[in-house]
Amino acid sequence: MPAGQSPLQPRRQPQRTCIACRDTGEKRGLTRLVRAADGHVQVDLGARLPGRGAYLCGQRQCWERALGRGEMLGRALRTTLAPDAREALLASAPLALAALTVPAEPIATHAAAVEAQPR
Repeated sequence: MPAGQSPLQPRRQPQRTCIACRDTGEKRGLTRLVRAADGHVQVDLGARLPGRGAYLCGQRQCWERALGRGEMLGRALRTTLAPDAREALLASAPLALAALTVPAEPIATHAAAVEAQPR
């Protein structure tokens, strides 16, 4: 345990900022886009790939704004995005946005299972 941290305090979660709306949130609640060493830009769902990264929140407007003309994302990643690369990233946005949302069904199923247990 780090010095000065009591066992009752929750661990701090890393904070990141969406490049489009500038809202700050937990790292795991944002999607990372990464520029690899070869210059290829891709969605990094695991947030572990090496390279320069930028974060986008789960709002579709932020994805469209960051990938609109490519200047915002290009500036954050220090690269120039080709139009076909922009289109590919925008097409992968639904997959990335789906990875951020937690399905509500398992929670409801768990609640029903708990209520169904005999007392």
